[in-house]
Amino acid sequence: MKSLLITLIFLSPVSAMGAVRTVNQAQNYVDFGNGTAFGYTGAMSIMMKVKITSASIATEPFLISKCGVSGARGWGLQITRNNFLQFFVAPTATTILNLTGVNLVRYEVPQTIICTYAPSVEMAIYINGIKMESRTDSVPASQNNPAVALLLGARVSAITVPTATFEEVATWGRVLTASEIAILSNRVSKS
Repeated sequence: MKSLLITLIFLSPVSAMGAVRTVNQAQNYVDFGNGTAFGYTGAMSIMMKVKITSASIATEPFLISKCGVSGARGWGLQITRNNFLQFFVAPTATTILNLTGVNLVRYEVPQTIICTYAPSVEMAIYINGIKMESRTDSVPASQNNPAVALLLGARVSAITVPTATFEEVATWGRVLTASEIAILSNRVSKS
């Protein structure tokens, strides 16, 4: 498992990456293993400061996931064939619930992407502090925790890697507040 450096102490993230990481076909993806810290079954938030350079949208590349094939469904964020962001959670090991954006993925631009999941209430995608998408219908009461690794830039059994530079990645076992989302989105980039 890669070592993790918690850089966002004031918000108590479960996990965070402290060094800039670039993923692409040559450098592949980052495997954080299947640690208990990533085993969400309830509320969660994902935050990434990322610059997406390119992606083969035909393969629907994953920015982050803890998900495998049917029977090991979990959660993740990917780029769809239509070039939209898609955040998903799995209420069971064989089904997933998607929140697909209607705004095209922005390339070559550093951005903060935050996804939140409030069980039975809402799934949301924020870009640079602005709620771009949300879903309140059919939001599952809990999510499956598959026995697969957390991967940055891939999904187990579907290594479809975008070319992207991740400055920070963090996950929380709760929904971030509006003020926390604003703080995270307005922090100055290191790069």
